[in-house]
Amino acid sequence: MKRSLPAGNAMTAPSRFSFYSNVLPFLAGLVFLAANTPASAQTHIQITTSAGTPCVATTDIDGVTLVAGSTDLKATGVTFVPAGCGAASQPPAPTSTNNLTLAATATNSAAPFTYTINWNVSNATACVGTVTSGAPANVTGWGTFSGPFNGAASAPISISAPGSYALTLTCSNAGNAANLVSPTLVLSPQAGGGGTGSCSGPAGLTRVTYTDVYYGAYPANVRQGVNAQEWGALWGHFNPTDAELAWPARNGSQPTLISFRQNSYLAAHFKTGASTVPYGFFLFPFLAAPSMDMAISTTCGDFTATPSGCQATAGSSGGNLVSWTFATNNPTKCILQPNTDYWVNMKYTDPNSTSVCGGGASICPLPTALQTN
Repeated sequence: MKRSLPAGNAMTAPSRFSFYSNVLPFLAGLVFLAANTPASAQTHIQITTSAGTPCVATTDIDGVTLVAGSTDLKATGVTFVPAGCGAASQPPAPTSTNNLTLAATATNSAAPFTYTINWNVSNATACVGTVTSGAPANVTGWGTFSGPFNGAASAPISISAPGSYALTLTCSNAGNAANLVSPTLVLSPQAGGGGTGSCSGPAGLTRVTYTDVYYGAYPANVRQGVNAQEWGALWGHFNPTDAELAWPARNGSQPTLISFRQNSYLAAHFKTGASTVPYGFFLFPFLAAPSMDMAISTTCGDFTATPSGCQATAGSSGGNLVSWTFATNNPTKCILQPNTDYWVNMKYTDPNSTSVCGGGASICPLPTALQTN
């Protein structure tokens, strides 16, 4: 017998949305924003992450299903607003206020040579130091440094033998693939000889013992923490990474001492060998700088007691400074002797001038050039 339902009580199939509405009480933290909609409509789910970030997940309503045997929802074909909101979070990449530039402060100028290396980095959990040229076995203390790092940092290192050493630093943050790599720092410790001993220069002037040096283009060709007490560390290079040559160094070398001040003086030691070079001379290149005095002497910091041929002054327009020779029949030049310790002494003629470099208060780079034959 066929039975009829009373008018107004026709049975209809339940909608998918009404089905999911029945399980919503089990879903903490999820809010459906969809209304009663046909199956082809989109479903929007607002999610608040554990970090408090609001996200909206959007999928076709068929993309949301109930995980069998649980009260969990599974969504497929989901897009997020903002994009990537559903991706696993990762820490920020390391950053630096100065491109992770390394700076060296010398703390002992005789072997073992010691330095404090300084850098600045944030968002880093570890930094790894590498010796990219020179003998890594001679360098201790430049290795793996554990963080976290969020600002200025430093490390003491020791170098057991003279030479040229190129150092770099790579800083990373666990969970982030982006590493930050420093520019190369070149250290050139030299055997002390007479260069690192006591030195009595002109009254009121301070000896430059270590300085940054650039060759040619600035700032690309800079060597940092150079021992300005030794000839070879300055004029023994054409560029920051070439092998260092001792006396008579490199013909045509043009180092500029960056850390020089108007109230400074340079006293760079060298020792002549048994084999003599016929002659050589120093130039004061054309550069806007104060007038320069130079003397080659057997006394560190001496500008007065040397023979007349071993002293010279050059103006700001440039010109020759001291020329030297081993030929005793040429009194117009500075006559050197074999196997003898000397110092190249240099200073600005008037350290109290206020016309250039602020009367000793500002850095006033010292340009030089060397020619030998």
